[in-house]
Amino acid sequence: MILLWILLILFFGGLLAWLSEWFDSRLPRWIALFSVAATLIPLVLLYQGYDADSESKWIVEFSRSWIPSLGIKFTLAVDGLSLLLVGLTSFLGLISIGAAWEEMRERVGFFYFNLLWTLAGVVGVFTAIDLCSFSFGK
Repeated sequence: MILLWILLILFFGGLLAWLSEWFDSRLPRWIALFSVAATLIPLVLLYQGYDADSESKWIVEFSRSWIPSLGIKFTLAVDGLSLLLVGLTSFLGLISIGAAWEEMRERVGFFYFNLLWTLAGVVGVFTAIDLCSFSFGK
């Protein structure tokens, strides 16, 4: 469930950053910064629970039936390498937000919306077990 929360934080943070542009042009920056920083907390918790000697293939796995009649599942998981890559993605997201902090002056909310949704897509790529996150069959 923690992997799903990481994706949802980035998705909804992007939407909130975009919509907050109507109220204040500085607010999307802070929302984006908070959203990416909030993804680092679960990653640190996952890293602390990582046991290299464990017989389990995944550190954490999330799987739910999506379309049961077709046997399609929504499955996310991380191992040691993908955990490192997701952490690096979040860290580079923080650097990107810092680099664009004063540079972006027009359509700031839309910029951070795109940035956060791109980060969510990259995290999704690193956590999806198979192509398009579908598991066909039993």
